[in-house]
Order: sequence, then C-alpha cells, then structure tokens
Amino acid sequence: PHTPKPRQTALDKIDAILDLLTVWRWTLGDLLYHLFQLKDEQDEDIKGCSRRHTEKLEKFVRGESARGVGYIIHAWLNSPYKKVPANSPDTKLTFQLETPYEEIKPAKA
Repeated sequence: PHTPKPRQTALDKIDAILDLLTVWRWTLGDLLYHLFQLKDEQDEDIKGCSRRHTEKLEKFVRGESARGVGYIIHAWLNSPYKKVPANSPDTKLTFQLETPYEEIKPAKA
C-alpha cells in the first residue's frame, strides 16, 4: 500500500533546495544569476535553456505568479539580514549610477 508523505512546509522545501545548492557547490547568488541569465555576453540566447525555465521566468516577471517581483523586493528591503555595517564601503554603493551593478553586493545599504 502507498503511504502518503507528510506535507512539506515552505521551510522544508527551502531547506531541500539549500541542500541541493550545497551538493552542487552553488550559492544562492549563483542560482539566481543563472536562473535569470537568458542571454550571454554577446546578447545571444543561452543554448539549452529549457522551455519550462523560460515559461516560469516569463510568468514571474510578467506578474502572473502568486508572488510577483514586488513581493521579492519588499522582502529584500524589509529583511533583517540586509543591514550593511556602517563602516562598510558598500553603504555608499546603493543607488549610485556611476557604480557598475556588478560591484553592488547588498540588496540595501
């Protein structure tokens, strides 16, 4: 007989994803970067990007998913982990147009 699995909470699912990132030696930043990078340095489509991948991203970016971009930005801006130490040079990077985006690490200073 089939035994149903206990229902997984959102935190259980996050832990499972984080476990996979550890196995693959990826950071959360690696996952997000590769998830959203659909073009290479020459502005060409990345080969091998699955239809499922692009459909999920399109749905999210278009605001067609239950938790859209606004929820993510709100979570970043209100995160208890966002605070950059006052003496960090990163405090001057947020909203600086002269600073290349690659050099801005924190979501909010």
